[in-house]
Amino acid sequence: MKKIKIIGIIILIILTKTFFLYAELPPKENIPTDIPKEVKEQIEKLYSSEMMERVDALKKLGEKGEKAAPAVPFLISMLDYSKPKFGIPDFSVITAGSAAANSLVKIGKPAVKPLINALKKGNQNVRLHASFVLGRIRDPLAIPS
Repeated sequence: MKKIKIIGIIILIILTKTFFLYAELPPKENIPTDIPKEVKEQIEKLYSSEMMERVDALKKLGEKGEKAAPAVPFLISMLDYSKPKFGIPDFSVITAGSAAANSLVKIGKPAVKPLINALKKGNQNVRLHASFVLGRIRDPLAIPS
């Protein structure tokens, strides 16, 4: 019985890591080459197999504000990540989609038009996060006339 539980836990960890690793980011070839080096490096870390490295990259992109505008399509693609949840060093739990949304809020205005498009095309998770971000940015473009 104990072996079955251990095997189940191992399978769950593998499936969780695989989902997080292979959810749909744009192809790596789509990373622009003519952007600031530090932004490019953080976008590349979004493809890491290490979850905490991805979390760190999301946080650092948000800290760059509008300078991280080239990362917007990559962050929007992560809005659908509702599983797995991961622990941040302060022991809070957040989804990758929420972390991407927080970064998009900090990037601000450059994210508005792509987020409006995501509202039209995305699934429920994407629309939820996109509407949250647009509400926090408070750009007049996001308000239907």
